[in-house]
Amino acid sequence: MKTVWSEQASKTLRGIAVYVHSKFGLHARQELLQEVARTSQLLEQTPYIGRVEPLLEGCEVEYRSLVINKLNKIVYYVSGDAVEIVAIWDTRREPRYLTEQLTVEN
Repeated sequence: MKTVWSEQASKTLRGIAVYVHSKFGLHARQELLQEVARTSQLLEQTPYIGRVEPLLEGCEVEYRSLVINKLNKIVYYVSGDAVEIVAIWDTRREPRYLTEQLTVEN
């Protein structure tokens, strides 16, 4: 299995990394990126480990999510031999806004 990041998910990750670096320093940024890399590798090995995302039920594809850390989770779906990462969600934000944003983009 391989991991494919959507442009929006990559952009969000870069933004989070820049923010974490500016507020908490290089070490915190590196830690975040390592957590994301570990989560991505875990999804490649066991793509159905994430739970079906209840906020996105009824969409064309079966979206799943997996927590990266206490503040973020990856939203993805499995397509053939790829894990398609479509978003990184800040778990503190309003879920309705996040689901609307994702369903409009995809």
